[in-house]
Amino acid sequence: MRTIISSIRECGERIPGGVYLTSEGSTFGSLPLWVSLHNPISCEDRPHRGPVLVDAGAILARLPEEKWFVGSSEAHREKLRADEWAIERFGMTTTMRSKIGVAADTTGADEAMEILLGSVKWNGSQVEKYVAILTDLEVPEIPQVTEHFASLISHLQDFPVENRAIDLVLAIAAVWRIADNLPPRFRTTIIPNLMRFLVVLGVPEDAVALRKRYSNEFKR
Repeated sequence: MRTIISSIRECGERIPGGVYLTSEGSTFGSLPLWVSLHNPISCEDRPHRGPVLVDAGAILARLPEEKWFVGSSEAHREKLRADEWAIERFGMTTTMRSKIGVAADTTGADEAMEILLGSVKWNGSQVEKYVAILTDLEVPEIPQVTEHFASLISHLQDFPVENRAIDLVLAIAAVWRIADNLPPRFRTTIIPNLMRFLVVLGVPEDAVALRKRYSNEFKR
């Protein structure tokens, strides 16, 4: 039996007694020398630790990357796209949005959005007050929420110009994203003001839900 001396790897260590497939000419993880390669087809998808199901014909035909995936891999991507849409518009997944706050007990994204659009309110002076409070608390300077605070301000600035309820719904979503991305040490001072902001925007039910989500923070 041949003894193989393993080099340091980036993806973990081999387990003694395990069985591993290796190949001659495979130095530092490269393909065996006898493998013939065509020009590589680039893939912009994120790295994966597990197998991904693809349609080889679609790849070789140079179809758009979103057409490559099949089976459970395709379903997984559809869910990711749906979650991204919901987090942008609700500040959380549709499943979560339909369970808590003003949209509790709704049956899907359309119904939740309808409830939100009918609930939002505008009070310019109070909005300015809580924007100033959050700014004084240096919320825009917290790296984890800088982007979400900028989104909040953008939507609040758009509403008086366009008078679209959707801008206030998107502002509510930004408040939720700020709360959920705050480092723990900031929660006790900032979340109460985010709760008051939600009340000003017309969704006190969301303020209660936010309080419940981080109730342990206020028991310390």
